Amino acid sequence: MTHQAKVIVAGSRQYSRSINYRNFREIADASKSIVVSDISIDAGLMMAGDRVNPFTPFQYSDIVVMDMHCALAGPAIGIIYSKKKNDLPNKIDFAVFPML
Repeated sequence: MTHQAKVIVAGSRQYSRSINYRNFREIADASKSIVVSDISIDAGLMMAGDRVNPFTPFQYSDIVVMDMHCALAGPAIGIIYSKKKNDLPNKIDFAVFPML
């Protein structure tokens, strides 16, 4: 590989097709990087059944982020899910709440 990325971000704002999270995972495994998926726009469509299986981003991504107010018409909050791999939960906690 020419480039060795540490993080690969999968997500879209105005993309009409479903994202193939498995391909992102294969590329990340080959380059030894992590996959971060932003499902803010697709979350509402996933829950309605109009997109891929809602668990697909969680199967192939190391970190999944979304917000509630964009597609789910909820309060203005963000949600971060992560796998317990490479100490990711502790790194995220320290980045968001450095004093804890």
